Amino acid sequence: MSTHTPGPWVADDSNVLVGRHVLAIVNDPDQPSHLTEVSKANANLIAAAPELLEAARTLRDELRLLTEGEKCDHSVGICWCATFRALEAGDAILARAEGHP
Repeated sequence: MSTHTPGPWVADDSNVLVGRHVLAIVNDPDQPSHLTEVSKANANLIAAAPELLEAARTLRDELRLLTEGEKCDHSVGICWCATFRALEAGDAILARAEGHP
């Protein structure tokens, strides 16, 4: 489990706010105005990070329960290989998000 600042995080026009504290400034006033939409999209993505992290954990845990004891059996057309690869990728991504190498 990571020790990041808990959500909810909120995006305004140029910042990602946690309570009254600015977590990130995503809008550079020296950049051309067409980047404003990109900055807003970045702020929204960053603000959604705590919920995305929790959703990823839930999906990973549910997939693990679903596949517990399962194996790939190509002879009868049952293959969990893609699911197992997704679980491994999810574990690696979550470890990075939680600050583990």
